[in-house]
This record gives sequence, C-alpha cells and structure tokens, in this order.
Amino acid sequence: MPLKFRLIEKEMKIGKKAGQKLTFAQPVSGGYISFSDLCAIISDGSTVSSADVKAVFDRMLYVFDTFLPNGYVIDCGELGSFRPSFGSKGVEDARDFRQQKHMRRARVLFRPKKRFDVLRTAGFQRVDLVEGVDVTALPKRNLCEPNATPLPSPTEDEKGKTEPVDKNTGGEGTGL
Repeated sequence: MPLKFRLIEKEMKIGKKAGQKLTFAQPVSGGYISFSDLCAIISDGSTVSSADVKAVFDRMLYVFDTFLPNGYVIDCGELGSFRPSFGSKGVEDARDFRQQKHMRRARVLFRPKKRFDVLRTAGFQRVDLVEGVDVTALPKRNLCEPNATPLPSPTEDEKGKTEPVDKNTGGEGTGL
C-alpha cells in the first residue's frame, strides 16, 4: 500500500525564495494504532499476552529514563538504536558561552537499522486526485476496528504511479 499525500501551497518566509508560494507534498495519515492495539497485535503473533507486551514496553521506558539522560546509546537490535542529542547556538568566543542561554533542548534520536527500513520500497499516491473525495473530510481510521473505513482505492491509471522526489529541493516540505 502506498504512502498517501496531498499537495499544499506555502509562502516561503526566508531564503532565496522568500515571498514566493511553493507547492509541497504533505503526508496524509493512513490511520492510528493505539498503544493497547499495538500490544494486542504483537501478542496475536506470539505466545505472550498483551499484558506481557505492555510490561516489556514499560520496562523499556524505565531503561530509557535511566540511561539516556546519562548519555548512553541504547541498541534495540534489529529495530535500531536510540541516542541522546542536543544542539547549541554558536558564539564567537568560548568565554561568552552560557549554558542557559546557548544550549538547545535535549531530544532522543532514533536511528533505524537497515533491515528496519520498511519505507524503502514504499510508493506514493496523491490522494487529492481521487475523484469525488474530500480527503480532509475522511474519518481517522483505527486499523484494528473490523469495520474501519478504508481510503478509496486508486483508479487503474493511478496504481503503481509514483512521482520522483525533486533532488534539487532535498525533499524539503512538511514532515510526518
């Protein structure tokens, strides 16, 4: 199933194209899987209960809370690794550097393993082209509900079509 997107127009505020209106692709969500649904899905494919799956996630959060603030990188096997990161504003003279003023908020970065690159082969489908459907009016979908409302199927002309990413823009635009 392809990743769905729609086109939006944004006025550029900075840079060489400031003041110009450019069109970008914006991802359209395929639905939402709640944490309890995730635990149930994982449980269905294994010999452990969803409570056991939740217990593992709870313990994983404890490990993250304990080790990431101390600078550790946490390797999660084939999933990838999590590491702490932060940035700062630059100063001309090191003597002028003030932690409270120049440090940026710390965050956690996720680096997936190559095997985890599930989007490597994903195609793209422009959903604002689906005839007679206002994408913004579609309900949010929960994939675990038996009667989940699917997005309209692409027409025969749209199937398998993907538009190349413009390498000159570096894929800039709105993200997930």
